[in-house]
Parts: sequence; C-alpha cells; structure tokens
Amino acid sequence: MRTISEEEKDYRDYNDAFLKYSDLLEDKIDDHIRNSHNRLKVSKLMEEYILESGDKKQETYINYLRLVDSWFSYEVYIKTIEKIGFANVTKLKTERLKKDILALSGCNQILDSAVIGIWDLPDSEELNKKLSYYKYLIDDESVSKYQVKNINNIINKVQNHKLKEITHFEFLSLCYAIRNSYAHNGETARSGTSSYIIKIELLNLCYHYILRIMYRYCRYMLIELIKDID
Repeated sequence: MRTISEEEKDYRDYNDAFLKYSDLLEDKIDDHIRNSHNRLKVSKLMEEYILESGDKKQETYINYLRLVDSWFSYEVYIKTIEKIGFANVTKLKTERLKKDILALSGCNQILDSAVIGIWDLPDSEELNKKLSYYKYLIDDESVSKYQVKNINNIINKVQNHKLKEITHFEFLSLCYAIRNSYAHNGETARSGTSSYIIKIELLNLCYHYILRIMYRYCRYMLIELIKDID
C-alpha cells in the first residue's frame, strides 16, 4: 500500500470535507466559494508537472509558475473567507487569515516546517547566499514597503536564530514579494543568487506552504460552518 504524504493527506481531508458539506451548506456556499475550490484544485495540479530533462534553469521557471499560480488561488480564497466572516478586516492581502484559526487548524505546524526547511542552517556560505536573495528583493521596485519590512524581519530573525518567531504574515509577504518581482519586474531564474538550487528550494517550499495552509484553513472553516446547521 502506497504511503501518502502529509500534504496529500491535507488535501484529501480538505477535499473530502468540501464534498461532504458543500450541499448541506448550500445557503452559505455560493458560486464564488465553489470557484475558489476549483481554483485551488488547479493549483494542486501544477505539482504534477514533471520536468524530464533535469535542466535546473527550466525547473526554476516551472517553480516560479507554481508559486504564482498558488498565489492567484490564495487571492481568490481570501475573498471567499472575507465574505463569510472568517477573515481579518484589512486591506493587506497577507494579513487576512485569522491568527486563532491558523493555530486551531494546524497551519502553524506548516509554517514551522517551511521555516526549518529554508533556514535551519548554521552560519555558512550557503545561508549567506540565501539571505542575499532576500536583500535583492528588498531593492526591487515592485516590492512594497510593507513587504520590505517583513522581509527585513525575516532576515533579522534568521541571523539571530529566532526562526520560531517568524509569522505567517511575514512568510506570506515573502511569497508575495517573490511573485511581484517575477510578475512585474522581470525576475529571472538567477536574479539575486548564483544558485538555481537555492531558488528552486525556496519557490517549492513557498508553493507548498500556500497550498497546505489553504487546505487546513478551509477544512476548519467548513467544519465550523456545518456546526451552525447541526
């Protein structure tokens, strides 16, 4: 029997909850919410694209596209949760998710895993190369002042070995900044770093982080909504 990954389990749990409860929640789940569900499924399909040539430059661009697509799904999703009262009231896209729901739905564990996956290194040349890319983003004109502030927070916490203090809002700001740099300022596979591997690792972790927090947050939301009609 094939062992499924934690991420695949997250997706199945979310999809099963949507299929189970969507009809019961017909009064609360309109076409916009169904579109959000379908959009999230499209983003998941992006992970099935396999690069056969092993070309690291092409693999980097594929991971850019995955991240950009997952961000589009996130933007559709936050409109959904706003509409039914499961979002913070703010104009900042990276701060729409509620801290209490992030904790209760298990999203904090997803963040911890992503943070460790990227920066859990001793002070080394490899870590310096990673941080140089974030410094490159800070100087990108397509990156907002708010995103710059959060990226600087990440850099400071990494350098001071305070990975546990990195927040969802900061990590989402990093994801959004990368998306903006690629979409609006022509960022290339080697922009800000001499290593394709470093860029691929970061893009891949950001993509999977966004998908997994949406799976868990949405499943929690569906379960809470169904309680109102039990």
